[in-house]
Amino acid sequence: MNHYKALVAMVMIAALLLAACGGTPAAEQPTAAAAPTAAAAAPTPTFEPVADTEPTVGAAPTAPPQPTAAPAARGGGALAWRDQVLRNDQVLVAVTGMPAPAAGQAYAAWLGGKDSSLPLGKLNAGSDPATLTFVSPTNDNLLGTFDRIYITQAAEADVLTNNQTVLLSGALPEKALVHIRHVLFSIGNTPNKIGFALGLRQETDELLRHAQFLKDALDAGDFGLVKLHAEHIANIIEGAEAHDLNGDGKIQNPGDGFGLLQNGTQDGYIKGMADHAKLAADSPDATEAIKLHAGHVQIAGENTRIRVQDIHDHAVKIAAAGGLADTQQDVLSVLALAQQTIQGVDVNQDEQIGPVPGEGGVLTAYQHAQLMAGIPLAPAQAAVPAPAAAQPAPAAQPQTVNIEIGDNTFTPNKITVPVGATVVWTHKGQRKHTVTADDGAFDSGTLEAGGSFKQTFAKAGTFPYFCTFHGGKGGAGMAATIVVADQSAAAQPAAAAPTAAPAPAAANEVVIGDNTFTPKEISVPVGATVVWAHKGQRKHTVTADDGAFNSGTLEAGGSFKQTFDKPGTYAYFCEFHGGAGGGGMAGVIKVGDGGAPAAAAPTSAPPAPPTATPPPANVPAAVTVSMKDFEFAPLEITIKAGATITWSNDGAKPHSATASDGSFDTAIFQPGQSKSITFSKPGKFAYYCQLHGTPDGNGMVGTVIVE
Repeated sequence: MNHYKALVAMVMIAALLLAACGGTPAAEQPTAAAAPTAAAAAPTPTFEPVADTEPTVGAAPTAPPQPTAAPAARGGGALAWRDQVLRNDQVLVAVTGMPAPAAGQAYAAWLGGKDSSLPLGKLNAGSDPATLTFVSPTNDNLLGTFDRIYITQAAEADVLTNNQTVLLSGALPEKALVHIRHVLFSIGNTPNKIGFALGLRQETDELLRHAQFLKDALDAGDFGLVKLHAEHIANIIEGAEAHDLNGDGKIQNPGDGFGLLQNGTQDGYIKGMADHAKLAADSPDATEAIKLHAGHVQIAGENTRIRVQDIHDHAVKIAAAGGLADTQQDVLSVLALAQQTIQGVDVNQDEQIGPVPGEGGVLTAYQHAQLMAGIPLAPAQAAVPAPAAAQPAPAAQPQTVNIEIGDNTFTPNKITVPVGATVVWTHKGQRKHTVTADDGAFDSGTLEAGGSFKQTFAKAGTFPYFCTFHGGKGGAGMAATIVVADQSAAAQPAAAAPTAAPAPAAANEVVIGDNTFTPKEISVPVGATVVWAHKGQRKHTVTADDGAFNSGTLEAGGSFKQTFDKPGTYAYFCEFHGGAGGGGMAGVIKVGDGGAPAAAAPTSAPPAPPTATPPPANVPAAVTVSMKDFEFAPLEITIKAGATITWSNDGAKPHSATASDGSFDTAIFQPGQSKSITFSKPGKFAYYCQLHGTPDGNGMVGTVIVE
């Protein structure tokens, strides 16, 4: 009976959370439409911005105080996990039935973990439910560190530093938590130790992208490219058992190699997710809510398995076809099934896509995995210590400064410290990274997830650095700057105008990103050698349109070089993500006497992203972003609150500008058309094209910064 009451309470609180906090983000919500066309943007929960100088999540705590449970505590609530920019980087808290605090007192919410805690903010005690939304300032997967929630009471001035009086608390059961984290955070036997549900989302996004490439190749009448993308699709699904289906002598797999279906000794992401959801439900301490939503994950997982198997069968048939006309129906089926794999299908026509046989897809499975990890709140019956929050160093002249390494970001990107300070970089991402000085003064070596590196700066100066896997000297890609100042200057904020960037390491270098070559076009003299450096995460190639050169498959961190002895124009593309003739991920090398790198696309830039242009003091009220195939130009743009951005589709493909958090969406529109959005509130808004990018930041993506 107690389990049943807890389940009912969770369902009621979940409804309150959805009602109070804007519901499921539009970018994540399965729609009843057959294709994933843009849904109406749902209201986005607001949150207090957290400055770069906030204490590091997971920092070593001080000795925990001995808390006291309030004897008259009453009320209840729940915590829900959501995605703002990256997976599980946002939490929603709703509390009901709590009386207003006494004069001078306030309530606060805290996340707790094994040896650390994090204050989320004050609860608005004037409403019922009282709600709070928190986003990790470094977009960490919070579920990897924290597994419990506390509501505390303290004096107004101390409520975010004093957690001694616990009113409400809740925690995920210890044994079930192990498998919940395998689904939503990390598991040791996958590439980069990515959780099963996270890998499933990543690989089905890649599957949909290649299904669109397949359709584009059919429309272009390119039978060879149709067969190549059919091989890509089948191999994303097959993982370790990938095959050379198009008979070109090469096995190409743009996926991460783990596969969607069971392959060899690998379970694949679908089976791994479903099996570990079941293990969570079968744990002796599993709650009824965990059992319920684990069952929903398994149902949606089985729906996904059936659709993915159908996609695989169609792809194999396409690769074996004798002519282009024989592939048309299978190509259309692959694209429709890839869309349905993610979005699901409204089989019973009730205008909802739910966790029932034949309906829910990847999004439904993922949402119910997050619901499986929800935490109910109840009055604290005993004093359950909330670990003390790490105390930040004094604001002035800190001697130790923390920088978070995310996947493709250093946060903060630029920081000023005093002479003698020690900077500690902590790896919170999942990919391999390095911390490497442009001038070679320091180098962390390869850092795995969870690793750290520290460097003490004994002399004043400016120290640019980068990740050798995902960035480059001179501020390219994943790069940042440490400014070491005399004590009198260290407390000053970083200057708005960046210092002059060092000269690029190589004038004839092209950076391979995920779905981009940067610069896209470069001019060099006869006899020059061009080096392509792979700074992305996906597999790519550098393949000449006329077959004059071919890098073969390049993994992250790899490189390829080609010397050009004759003048001419050399077009090239990535076999995984582009095509001959400039389609998709493609570039051009112009070779002629006296050639120089094209000024329009520099290979290095100041610490800001290379394509971003620092805004002048009087930023215009209206700006235009060009949508090309397959990039936004500029990639990042800064505007003032109240300004309007117009996206102009200047390419040959349909595109959209869709916020990763669901806060805005132009919907998909055709070449030659444009759509406008007005931004009224400050913030940083990542966005993507629904057809050629993902909300995770892969493919065709961009950023709007509103000041």
